[in-house]
Amino acid sequence: MKRFIRRISAALAALWLCVVPTASAADDYDPVNTAVALNMAVVSVKHMTASRDRIVLDQEYRSIINNLSLGDIASDGEIVKLYSRLLDTINTYRLTEEEGKVFQGVYDKQQHHALISSLSKMWPVGGDLDSFFASLFSGGITAYFGYRSEMAEIRNTVDQKMWSLKKEALTALNDLQKELLADSWALLRKYRLPDAYRISQEDLDYLEQTLAQPDKHKALLMFPALKKSFGAYPPFWYYYGEAAGRCGDVKTALACFDEFDRQWRRVLRRDPYKVQTAKQRILLDKSLPPSRLKELLAEIRENIGPRDWLDNLFYGTVSWALGDRKAGMTAVRNNVLFEAETQISPVVLESMESGDFDMTHFRRGFWRVLANVNAPVETLDLLTAWFNHEDGAARRMAVELQRLHPDAPVPCYVEAQLRRGSLGVTQGRVRAGALLARHEDLARRGGEIYAALANFCRVYAGQGRERAQFLLGQICENGWGGEKEPFEAAKWYRLAAEQGSDAAQERYASLCERGAGVKKDVDEAARWYLRAARQGNELAQFSLGGCYRAGRGVGQNLAEAASWFLKSARQNYAPAQKALGELYSKGAGVPRDDEEAYKWTWLARLNGAVGTTRLINRLEGRGMLRGARLSAGKCERAREAAQNLFEQMNASSSADDETENR
Repeated sequence: MKRFIRRISAALAALWLCVVPTASAADDYDPVNTAVALNMAVVSVKHMTASRDRIVLDQEYRSIINNLSLGDIASDGEIVKLYSRLLDTINTYRLTEEEGKVFQGVYDKQQHHALISSLSKMWPVGGDLDSFFASLFSGGITAYFGYRSEMAEIRNTVDQKMWSLKKEALTALNDLQKELLADSWALLRKYRLPDAYRISQEDLDYLEQTLAQPDKHKALLMFPALKKSFGAYPPFWYYYGEAAGRCGDVKTALACFDEFDRQWRRVLRRDPYKVQTAKQRILLDKSLPPSRLKELLAEIRENIGPRDWLDNLFYGTVSWALGDRKAGMTAVRNNVLFEAETQISPVVLESMESGDFDMTHFRRGFWRVLANVNAPVETLDLLTAWFNHEDGAARRMAVELQRLHPDAPVPCYVEAQLRRGSLGVTQGRVRAGALLARHEDLARRGGEIYAALANFCRVYAGQGRERAQFLLGQICENGWGGEKEPFEAAKWYRLAAEQGSDAAQERYASLCERGAGVKKDVDEAARWYLRAARQGNELAQFSLGGCYRAGRGVGQNLAEAASWFLKSARQNYAPAQKALGELYSKGAGVPRDDEEAYKWTWLARLNGAVGTTRLINRLEGRGMLRGARLSAGKCERAREAAQNLFEQMNASSSADDETENR
């Protein structure tokens, strides 16, 4: 296969020599085009080596290397030979067709998720239809620009062997980059071009450092220092302007896009930078007249292909709104015909074909597609009420639905969460525990409903509703109705946790402690457990006690461990009751008290905890050559105390139920 690719590359090189006029034969040849094209290739290869990522390599190949407009580049024999080697080398390490499909599937799924989240925030009242569409379909971005910003998350989703560039590939690419730089400098000397077109290795390192800067405000401050080195390199001005736009500096962003246009040359057959710059202008400059809007749309049309589904949606809808209905429908229809995107595009196309674009009909259709829900309406109403913190209505609906549909998991789940929301009320937590245990059984037997509800939750989660974020995290973590997605779970738990959800804080801490979906970090886990524990979360209190007992993420402190176990145990959490009994039996963090140890361990047994028999037997003196640590009378007294606590908590829970039902 490699030999075949080399032959094809050599044939292409020979063909290029035959059909492209030489500098001396072509009076209108502009050597600056070749300089810019070489710089494009240099930066592109630098992106590959800096990322050490085969997917970046594949994206650079598709969007830049194999996209160069060769007819405008000098037919210098050495450049042709080098370019052929570049194609040959990259082809050796590119994704296979099957790997490409895996990546595209993962990336498109994330783009749909991102688009759903952004669309859920965008139901503007008033305004021009073109402004509405422009904002609507700007939430996503093409894979070429979006992959590197989401690299860590996508890497977690695909096999590491797929994306990692091996040492031999990095060495070959580094060597090619040096040769490309040398050729670009030779070209500058040959045609006496300005030094502005000269890029050094140090310049490339600074550019990569700036593009990789996670702090957008810091990145914006770094770009001006690179103007001298990259002022004649058009993509630099796109990246600078895009950074300014993200920081809200519209004036700087538009000035950068003006400079992009001044420096731009047709060296790519389809220029993704031209597309994104035009889109950014439309979004940022509210004073654009219709004539200028149409010019920008024409630039987008000339530089997108049938598979660029987000750009086609953007171009198609804005064109349609500005009166060019035929062009708009053609672009959106291409998404369907080429099967680039077949969920949102058909709804948009249907509304376009109806004539006047009925916004009410469009929104209903959009909601149907975004939510992708095949669930009873009453279940959607219940979740909507709960997401919106309409707790009274949600509880009434949950109770009624459980009466009508005892095997439905969602009403049971919502009621459990509402019970847990009664902070400081022990009986609420007790009842919630029983409901959650029942829900686990129902979800195992009929959790398919959650597969239908995932996008419904995603719409509300995208609006920042922490309850929807938490439920979505649980669906992803537990694989209710589908496969487990720990990285998605961590993302949604973190968002809900930052809004103060104690349940999400506890679950995110658990993922950090185990390294599931996020990097293992016991210090981070302890910090989140503490935040949730202070809010009264009994699971977090127990886990934090475990951290202090083992010195995991915090300094070992048995007294602190006992304190947190006690707080959790008083909320009738059986594992904490068992752990507290063990500390009392050893005198660890608390004075040794065998009767207290027996009481808490017996209460844990009443609540269904496993592993209590050993300590009970030791305290009672059961077993060979073992003396009783407690008299029979003290054992009986401890059992009675545990039974009273058990009945008190459960009796309070029943009274609480009756009060709420009334």
